[in-house]
Parts: sequence; structure tokens; C-alpha cells
Amino acid sequence: MILVDTKRRIRIAIKRAKELFASYSSGAYLRNIKEVEPKLLQILQVLFKGTDKHYESELQIEAQGKRQLFRVQIFKTPGPRKRAMVILTYAPEDATLEKIAWADTARRLSHHVRRHITNVILVLPLLEKDDLEAGQKEEYLQIIRDEIEKVRVFTHSFQRFTELKNYDLKLQDIAPSLEHVISHLRLPENITLIKNWTLKSVHAFIEPIRFEEALINLINNAVEAMPDGGTLHISLKSFPNHSSPKGPLSVLVEIEDNGIGIPEKYLDEIFNPFFTTNQSGTGIGIPESRKIIESMGGEIHIQSEEGVGTVVSLWLKGESDGKD
Repeated sequence: MILVDTKRRIRIAIKRAKELFASYSSGAYLRNIKEVEPKLLQILQVLFKGTDKHYESELQIEAQGKRQLFRVQIFKTPGPRKRAMVILTYAPEDATLEKIAWADTARRLSHHVRRHITNVILVLPLLEKDDLEAGQKEEYLQIIRDEIEKVRVFTHSFQRFTELKNYDLKLQDIAPSLEHVISHLRLPENITLIKNWTLKSVHAFIEPIRFEEALINLINNAVEAMPDGGTLHISLKSFPNHSSPKGPLSVLVEIEDNGIGIPEKYLDEIFNPFFTTNQSGTGIGIPESRKIIESMGGEIHIQSEEGVGTVVSLWLKGESDGKD
């Protein structure tokens, strides 16, 4: 546990923190949070500037001479002086990133489900009143129906997410898939759609149904990011010489909006299942889309700036890249 002020100076550090993060040979006293991990300083700067009072995530931090996994919890302390309590929980050596990631997924899912069950519990006593009017009864029953449906959506989304696996990929023209998804869009009148592809056909290795599901998820996110209207760009391009750490990926699909954007502090969180800042959202669309695209041998990248907009880039294996 470490107490940090706005000047990043460490006021209190327990002995274990000194042993883990101080100069390993001399045991020198920690003086600045940057000595622990530079990224912690960036997180604190964002937290101090904003209105949020709490931050929680996992972070790889160098401790005792090697990068190790820690759970990071940061709480702003009350009072006129801006300070924050940084709690670093050391992960056991046999714990893996995957195990902790699934634990986080379960925690977030549990949070959403509990929230909707609580809403049902709060409404039930109102239905038991003797003087309840017919209109009020129907209103309360609808609230219960809506909350139960949200629980169903969350649990169904979790089941689908865990069942995703490698697909039997087919080389096919993906322009028709884009056209098919677009033809079923119900865009608000204040959103303008711009399609940008001039090639008659662009072939990629995909599983058609799941590829279209990923497109729908990402396009819906773009539309929701423009509540006051805006422009939705969907483009399809081919870059025969493009490569990536996964190998050649020559087909690019981009979905761009000029909506509210994603705050920088959340960019590392959006791929975590059930993480969402939207009370009506499930937080599964982006993680599920990434899992779909990666299961087809592709990659997904997201660039966003708050107040400017977001660009989602999907890189896929093209005809010349090979299926495997």
C-alpha cells in the first residue's frame, strides 16, 4: 500500500513495497511513484485531473528484477489535498494472466447481473401494495420484464463468448458481407453513412456469419457513440504487401465515427469482457468482435480520441496471404 500526493511523492510505503520496488541492492527509500512503474504515474495524472475516484486494473510491474503481474487499485482520498491510495496486490507465481483475466470477467458479469436483480427486488414490494392502480402495476411489471431480459442478454453473451473458437474459414469476397450488414442497418436520420470501396471484389479468409456479427457489433458501437448525429465511414481496402506479427494480413476494413470518442484511461480496458461505461450496454461487443477476428487469423486495432471520434481497423488474411 502506497500513499501518493499530487507531486507524485510517496508519503507512506509499507516494508514489503520497499523490498519489492526500491533499489534492489541498497534498499533505498522510494521517493516517487515513477520509481515503482512509470505507467502508474500516467494513470495517477489522469485520475487527478478527472472526476473518477477509483481505478482498478492489472499491470505488469518490474519487481525484484523481473516483470511480474500486480492488481492495481487506486483510490482518491477525501479532503482538500489531492492524494491517492495505491494498492498493489502481488499475484502468486503460479497465477497466469489468463486466469486473472477470467476472474475479472466473472467479477464484471456478476456486477451487472446483481445490479439488474437488485432492481427487480426493489420493484417487487411496490407490486404488493393493495392500493396499486392498474397502470402502475403494468409499469412495474414491465420494469421486471426489462431487467430479466437484461440478465438473459448478459448470460447469453457470456456463453457465446466462451464458446468462440477457430473456424472453418472460407475464401470469399467480403464486399457482399459489408453490403448485407449495411442493408439491414437502421441508422438514425441524423447519421450520414459514407461507403468507401472502389474495388469490385476483395477476397479474405473468413467465417461469413461470425464476420458479419463482428461488423454489426462494431457498427452499433459507432452509432451509439454519435447520439447527437454524425458521420459513419465504412471502408474496404487491399494492401498486398502489408504484414503484421501474425504474418501477412492484406485486407483492411475500417469503421470510423466522429462521435464522443473513448477516454484515454479506458483504452486499455475496452477489450475486457463486460467492461462498459454505458449503463445500457453489455460491454461484450468489442471483446467478442476481437475474439472473432483473431480466431480467423486477423487483428483488430482501435484508435480513439475523446470528443473527436474512433477508428476501428480490422486486418484479415487475403487471398495471397494464405489460410494458415
